[in-house]
Amino acid sequence: MAREIQCDLAIVGGGLSGSLVVIQLLERLRERGSSGSAPARLVLFDRLGAFGGGIPYGELHAQPGFLLIEPAAESTSSEFQDWLIQNREILLAQLCASEDTALKAWVQENGAQFARGHIGDLFIPRRLFGQFIRTRLRTVTHAAAAERLAEIELLHEEVLSLEVCTNGGFRLLTASSIAHAATAVLAVGCVPRAACAALSVTDGYVHDVWDQGYAGVNAAISARAQESGRLLDLLIMGSGASAGELVYFLKHSPRLLAKLRSIRVVSRSGYLAGGGAGAAPGHPLLADAWALKRRSAREYTAAARALAQSGLLSPVAAIISAPPRLTADKRLELLPASGTGAPLLADVVINCMGTGELDTTSSPLLAAMSRTNPGFRINRLGIGFQLREGSAETADAEGCFVIGPLQNEEEIQTHVESIHGVYRSANSLVPRLCARLNIAMTSTGATA
Repeated sequence: MAREIQCDLAIVGGGLSGSLVVIQLLERLRERGSSGSAPARLVLFDRLGAFGGGIPYGELHAQPGFLLIEPAAESTSSEFQDWLIQNREILLAQLCASEDTALKAWVQENGAQFARGHIGDLFIPRRLFGQFIRTRLRTVTHAAAAERLAEIELLHEEVLSLEVCTNGGFRLLTASSIAHAATAVLAVGCVPRAACAALSVTDGYVHDVWDQGYAGVNAAISARAQESGRLLDLLIMGSGASAGELVYFLKHSPRLLAKLRSIRVVSRSGYLAGGGAGAAPGHPLLADAWALKRRSAREYTAAARALAQSGLLSPVAAIISAPPRLTADKRLELLPASGTGAPLLADVVINCMGTGELDTTSSPLLAAMSRTNPGFRINRLGIGFQLREGSAETADAEGCFVIGPLQNEEEIQTHVESIHGVYRSANSLVPRLCARLNIAMTSTGATA
């Protein structure tokens, strides 16, 4: 039998956005102190159990050597920078103990500067930021519970549906529980793309580098190299941050790099993020103009430049809108949109094309919300829900808020996904949640 949960606030997604909402909310409750009312009841769901770090800043999928794409002084809060400086000896020892090739290279280049506490212009390993958020989340939840200001439950469960109740509030279903919440926050990150049933890693196709992980990249390249007995042609779909990170990963994976004959990055623009000053002439992949639009860590830029100058890495300008197909000789063929280029053949294809769309997503929760629930309308971009003007509250479901990529309402609105963007969104959202909690804590909770 499913477990019944009554709560004032349910947050779906325990990564940076969801965790930061909990942290700031509990800090405000602690500042206010006890009001004599019952403790606020909060439930934080995460399908991976990656509370605090999520996918980008956690340890489940991202490699230890992956970096923040902007310098610490530009991309992170002062409290994180202070934490780095105060704990730099312990943190540097952790970094030095890693066997990750990219991280070892980062320590060799930046370790002395990090040890001196001069971290403002460094591109910090992302896991350190995840470690900081996890520490903050653990500290503030324990303190709020001890002071009987809030009862917080972290559930390693995937929310499969979120429904608007007829008499107010929301009903959230997982495989093992039913939660009734007066207020809900969606902090689920980017919309997962539609699933690809036709091809798998063993065919040389990685459909979602975040979902299948870099273990999937390793498996695809290794399997195809063993099967073909020759050097491979690898093709990366998309030229955004994930593509730049993949190039960085390959540059620091000599065993995999030795199996490749070519790496092509296919995108509408033909550029890769983060060209930076001094881009190599003749390599539009590293064009400075594109760097103004898409930032990248200098270590990422250096890796791309080195591979481009060696002749291994090259750009292709084409519009790709569908997964590849398997040819008779077991190669993968990509068909560009009409008029944008000839068919492209590769032995391994890795899809880094970013967010999916709500009407085709493989996410059970988002699919159920957008297709069957009249309380949630898809916005004009198809990658988020319609919101009330100037608010993170959904247009038709009062008391349901979104944070992170689901707030995107413009073609270029990555500020809602950056660390500073998440902090700004949380700062704006938490006062609304506090106001609703003050009401919810004097009620009997939402019912279906």
